Amino acid sequence: MAKQKKILKKKIKPPKPALHSETKKGIAVVICFTFALISLLSYFKAAGSFGQYFSQISRVFFGQGFFLIPLGFILTGLAFLKSFHRPAYRSTLIGIILFIFSVLGVFHIFGGEETLNKGGGYFGFLIGWPLAKFLGFWASLVVLSALLLISVLITFNIPFSDCIYAY
Repeated sequence: MAKQKKILKKKIKPPKPALHSETKKGIAVVICFTFALISLLSYFKAAGSFGQYFSQISRVFFGQGFFLIPLGFILTGLAFLKSFHRPAYRSTLIGIILFIFSVLGVFHIFGGEETLNKGGGYFGFLIGWPLAKFLGFWASLVVLSALLLISVLITFNIPFSDCIYAY
């Protein structure tokens, strides 16, 4: 009985992935750049009815930071290009989200607390308002600048020492 279990365990192997990991990253790069172009075209009202809806919804959530959507897709694509020999999906996504939220928080702080849709939109309000209430204008900018730097380090997997020694 024990031999039968060992034989069954040896014969059952997990299937190999159909696509190589670098091929998957290449596809992710193409998708990111495609989304960047579509969102950029919608900003210039050249993406049809989808672009109009996308533009309206994005302006509600991102406010003046609407341009961060194509920029975020471009940065994600570049991060995937840079990371062909290491896993980067989760860290890249976390870095890009942190980048977008910190910039939108800065937009909210500069736009004032009363401008929910004009500054950083709802997402900018989500991070900017609590910081501005508890820390004030200047300390909030310091925290958001630190988050911005951290987001770049995470997205591109750059050690902080490399940034210091580069200059």
